[in-house]
Amino acid sequence: MTTQNDRLLKQADYLVEVAQINAIALYQSARKDFLFLQDVNVKHWESILTIAGIFMAANRLKNLRLNEQREQILRRRIAERLVQWEPGYAIRGFEDCESFFERAFDSLSGHNLRFTASDAVGSWIVWNILGRPANSEEEWKLVRTVGASVTYNFFNWW
Repeated sequence: MTTQNDRLLKQADYLVEVAQINAIALYQSARKDFLFLQDVNVKHWESILTIAGIFMAANRLKNLRLNEQREQILRRRIAERLVQWEPGYAIRGFEDCESFFERAFDSLSGHNLRFTASDAVGSWIVWNILGRPANSEEEWKLVRTVGASVTYNFFNWW
């Protein structure tokens, strides 16, 4: 089957680009709502939020219940696109997001289940943007805002 006829491979091909666009758009709106983001490095924000979106979509692949070989083909395609986008950092960032998400998801499983995934990915985003965990009410609002946005935009990517 060619990429042209394979909807999932097309989705894998476009994932990095769409995640970048989402990251830029989210920065524009978050900067207005969270004044402490005024001095954030925009390229760093874009990288972190792009990786978070890609992770969220890739994490949802298992819910498609594809055979293992098919899922691996899609994961390889995503990894290829990540390396093309940011050769030195993207794969390490993705792996960091994945391991953080798993630990955070497990530790958050006792709180509001509706927000477990979004708070886990949002915590990773904010920790990487600020260089430390969220520790004020305003920073926790940012965790929920960016986490919910990334989750909403990429949860049903496939």
